[in-house]
Amino acid sequence: MIDQLTTAEVRLLNRVDAVTGLMEEKTESLRGSGVFAEYRDLHKRYVELINHPTCGLESLKRALFIQWYAVSEPACFSGIYDVDSEAETKVFRRMDEMIEKGQLDSELCYMLFWYYEVSDWYFDSRTDIPNLTKWLATSHHKPPCFRTADFNGRGQMTRYWQSLTLGDAEPEP
Repeated sequence: MIDQLTTAEVRLLNRVDAVTGLMEEKTESLRGSGVFAEYRDLHKRYVELINHPTCGLESLKRALFIQWYAVSEPACFSGIYDVDSEAETKVFRRMDEMIEKGQLDSELCYMLFWYYEVSDWYFDSRTDIPNLTKWLATSHHKPPCFRTADFNGRGQMTRYWQSLTLGDAEPEP
């Protein structure tokens, strides 16, 4: 299931990479070729899986990344113009529920912390996620020691997280 979405996302990224020109030209090209609409649909397909017993958590992480990236990065570079508001709400509510039940893993905790540090206004503008809002305001997370390999094969999220300094270096004695 999720492998098919990964393949579809890689194909979309290849189409985004092939577009050239000024930002405005790239935006129009991506819109005209359907990339924005396809990314919007891909996000919805990830959201459909967020409660799946085996790939739900990974689907949630990818859906969260896509919706956060849609508001944090110009669409001409990401291929993500916007997401369906109902799907976006489902992701926020699922995270809110997971926080209430103490079900976040360390990777998702840090992702949330990072996304909030970059685009706090995106989270602060919501009134329907009281647990997440409180958690973001009171939690402080040290970066985990992610390895670049931890993000292989995870769609555009791979590129983003691997572009950051991730922790592959051995600590000094």
